[in-house]
Amino acid sequence: MTVVALGDQKFTEAAAKTAYAAFARSKGAICKEVPKDAGFDLVIDGLFGIGLARAPSGAFANAIERVNAMQAQDGTTVLAIDIPSGLASDTGVAMGEAIIAD
Repeated sequence: MTVVALGDQKFTEAAAKTAYAAFARSKGAICKEVPKDAGFDLVIDGLFGIGLARAPSGAFANAIERVNAMQAQDGTTVLAIDIPSGLASDTGVAMGEAIIAD
C-alpha cells in the first residue's frame, strides 16, 4: 500500500497523527508525490474536504493530473472520500484541475 502525502503533515486530530505513525511503522510506503511510473488498481482521493475555496495548484494540481491520467490510460479506479478534489462543493463545478472519480 502507498500513501501520497502532499504538503506538510501537521495533524490537528490526534487520531490522524496516530494512524499516520502506525502506517509508517508498518512499512507502508509514504511518498511526497504521485509516482510517475507506478500503477495502482485503486486511488482513494482525500486531498481536500468540502471547504475548498480556490483552484488546486502546484503539487496538488500535479497529483490530480496524474491520477486522472492513470484512470484514463490504465483504467485505475478512483474513489473520492467525500467530493472529488477540485470541485466546489456548493455547485459541483471544477475550480481548475479536478479529480474524475468513479
